[in-house]
Order: sequence, then C-alpha cells, then structure tokens
Amino acid sequence: MKAVRALGVLVIAVQLVSFVAFALSFSTVFAVVKNISSPDVVSLEMVTDESTGSGELRLEAGPRNGGYLGVELTLDLSVLDEDDNYIGRNSTSVRLDAGERKTVTLCLHIPADVMLEMTNGGKKSFLEITLRMRTLFNLVGVSNTLRVEGGGP
Repeated sequence: MKAVRALGVLVIAVQLVSFVAFALSFSTVFAVVKNISSPDVVSLEMVTDESTGSGELRLEAGPRNGGYLGVELTLDLSVLDEDDNYIGRNSTSVRLDAGERKTVTLCLHIPADVMLEMTNGGKKSFLEITLRMRTLFNLVGVSNTLRVEGGGP
C-alpha cells in the first residue's frame, strides 16, 4: 500500500514539474518572438555596387531573450528564383541565455546578372527569412518562415 501511495506522489510531482517546465518554455518563446517581431530589432538592406552591378542583401537583428530559459535561435536568409532554386542562402545560430541580447548579421551576395534580371522585372524572385527557436533541452521549439515575392512582370 505504501508503494502505491509513493508512486502516486511521484506521478503528481512529475506532472507538476512538467507543467512548470511547459509554462517557462512557453513564456520564453513568447518573449523572444515578441521581441524579434518588433520593427526596431530587425533591419533588412539591399546595397547595389554600381561599378560591378552585384548586390548585397544584409539582415541585421538584435534579439533579446526576455524569458526565463535559454534559447537556441537560428536565422536563415534566402533568395530564390521563380523555380525555387537558391540564388543565395546564408544562416546562423546564436545561443541567447535569459536576459541576454546579441547582434546577428547575415549577408547574401547576389551576382550582377541575377541582379539585372531581378531589377528589370524579367523574372520573379522570392526572399525567405526563417526563424527557428529551441528551448528546454531542445524539447520545445517553434519555426516561422516569411516569404516575400519580388520582381516579375
């Protein structure tokens, strides 16, 4: 009888710990998503080199983890053509402990001939930005991809 009672107490304790871990994870993910979706945290800039015609797409972000747990944050920046072939792709990961802020910079170099097709409206192109977060020993995570169409007739 004592073994059954001890097992019952153990099950209740595990459920309480699981609930607290879920609440902390959810709070942390929400805090980071709320911060990174703010317009002053992320900037995107396209610079064209007039002498060569090539371009550089630069994504800068300064995310802050306002949650209780550390997160592994992955940013992926891609430019694709109309057939979903990658023109350029770059990604980086950063570990943000609770309360920490770090600056992340991603750059894509786009060749001159591709820049010419994109800017003259000859072909469609797509910009993709993917954000992935993992927390609680990689047990809890969220991923979101933003895809924007550009160019084309």
